[in-house]
Amino acid sequence: MKLQLKPAIIYGCIFQLLLLESCSGIKNCVQCNGKTDEGCDSKTTSDNCKVIQLGGKDSQAKGCRKIHYHPLNDDWYVVRQCAYSGDEWTCEAITGSAGNKNKYTVCECEPDGCNSASHVMPLASVFIAALCAVQILVKAM
Repeated sequence: MKLQLKPAIIYGCIFQLLLLESCSGIKNCVQCNGKTDEGCDSKTTSDNCKVIQLGGKDSQAKGCRKIHYHPLNDDWYVVRQCAYSGDEWTCEAITGSAGNKNKYTVCECEPDGCNSASHVMPLASVFIAALCAVQILVKAM
């Protein structure tokens, strides 16, 4: 018995591919400052990153960034923003110099919306991509 791909599965796979990377190359990151924006610590909605000037040239965001600030005499807060520099997608804990005892953790990542408070969308993307792969393998049999 040979199984066929249903149109809904095909359209779902195409939709998923469009979600994974937009054709324009413009990154979408959550952008907020917990010091001034209420709810930044739980924000999940991402927005297009703006093209900015770096070194006299237009520069598009390479990824997203999330910073947890731990000021010495204040409550911690989070900043979520577009990342225009960096090629390594990691987290790094940093302590200020002798005159600055603040601590902060900087995490940078590449996929759209990866600096969100929730990682439901990336998990859904993996699930849908796996479903597409299974359907394609079934078709090849």
